[in-house]
Amino acid sequence: MSKSPEPNEIPYEFYTALPKSFRELILSLFNVTNDEQSVPAAFKKSLILPLYKKGDSLDPTDYRGISFSNTIYKLLTGIILNGSTNWIELHDILKENQTGVRRGYSTVDHLFNLTNIIKLRLQNKRKKILRLICRFCLCLRCNKPRLR
Repeated sequence: MSKSPEPNEIPYEFYTALPKSFRELILSLFNVTNDEQSVPAAFKKSLILPLYKKGDSLDPTDYRGISFSNTIYKLLTGIILNGSTNWIELHDILKENQTGVRRGYSTVDHLFNLTNIIKLRLQNKRKKILRLICRFCLCLRCNKPRLR
């Protein structure tokens, strides 16, 4: 049984312990998937479990879904991510301030800067900041904007 609840219950260790010939077969499957630009139906299945956030445990809106995908699908998406990331970095596609999907970067820096901009604007009593906060919260789909 795998360490995480997933539809096929096959752990990563299974794939890492496979002989090279079997790993090459899986790579061939991945290449066919790439060539045909189609993912096998089994890869598209996930187990979604509700994860309690906070608030009323009887209120469904106080839960978020967490999805467990097949390990082989996660391997495929990892290969796609690594290949895409390497290509983007090799061709210098992203700007320095685009940090959300880059290795060694974090969106925390942007959130830190945004928080400080909001604090400065609030100190200067500028009213345009409310519009910025509202738009930001709409983007995040939050119900209760809070500043700290």
